[in-house]
Parts: sequence; structure tokens; C-alpha cells
Amino acid sequence: MSKAPSSQWRELVQASTISLAIVVLTAVCLRLSLGSRSFQVIQPDEAVQFANSLQLRRESGNR
Repeated sequence: MSKAPSSQWRELVQASTISLAIVVLTAVCLRLSLGSRSFQVIQPDEAVQFANSLQLRRESGNR
């Protein structure tokens, strides 16, 4: 018990705040990318292009 409870609490709050911020940012990005398209009828080729761009972004992020 070398650490004080307050420092452990601070680390826990910091970690949960960071994870919450990541979740919020992801939700906002999805909302922006999907929200503008949801009101329009997506053409099939446009949907395929959108899926391909998402796949490319995911692959480039993994590298």
C-alpha cells in the first residue's frame, strides 16, 4: 500500500475520462459521416465507394 487512495482514484478517473472521450469522438465521427447521408438515398456505387474508403482507412490504421 505505497500509493495513496487519492492517487489511485485520480488514475481511475483519468483512464475513464480518456476512454469516454474516445467513445464520444467515435460517436461524433459516425454521426457526421452517416447523419448527412441518412437523409439521402444512397446510390449503390456510392455505398460501395463509402465502404471501400472505410476499409482502406481501417487497413491503413492497422499498419
